[in-house]
Amino acid sequence: MSTTETETTPRLVLSGLTMNAIQMEATRAHLRHGENSMMGERYSSGDRLAILMEEVGEVAHELTYDQDGDRDKLVRELIQVAAMAASWVEFLEGGGSQEPVVLPAWAELTDLDKGAALLHLSKRENEGTSYAMENYPARFSDHPQLVALGDEDASRFAVSMEAAAGTLSDAEYERLSNLAADADEKRWATEAGGAA
Repeated sequence: MSTTETETTPRLVLSGLTMNAIQMEATRAHLRHGENSMMGERYSSGDRLAILMEEVGEVAHELTYDQDGDRDKLVRELIQVAAMAASWVEFLEGGGSQEPVVLPAWAELTDLDKGAALLHLSKRENEGTSYAMENYPARFSDHPQLVALGDEDASRFAVSMEAAAGTLSDAEYERLSNLAADADEKRWATEAGGAA
């Protein structure tokens, strides 16, 4: 990869594991509190700030001298802060009136959908994010919520699966990627045949 390509293709700084943890916490809080969550209609910006600051206070509490310095507790509190901040953004961007879509975990994906995520991740790594988005968006075939995603959201989902993908053997990674590539070729041939 050339220096200019490295400079123009930013790498994501948050891991899929962190992003998934934030999403899971935001979803858990919304499902638990419903209209009383950060995404509910009843709160003012001041109310949302109070909720966020309460979470920040819990982070501060974990850092006080009388705590045991439990890293896992601190991580949980930081995830809660990030989830509340992200939920506030989601509300401001118009997502507050929608029920959250629960996307499947890696283990719940079919081999074909796993392959679609891997193929997209591989193209991002080898060709760059922009090229992959334009020419190889993640094309999910089986899971209804994934099929319904637009190219950008499908790409985000594929990126969120990066940690799980990293646990695969090379042979399994190749098998799943080839499965998706074959499905793409068949889809393109069908589309080309229908256009003729």
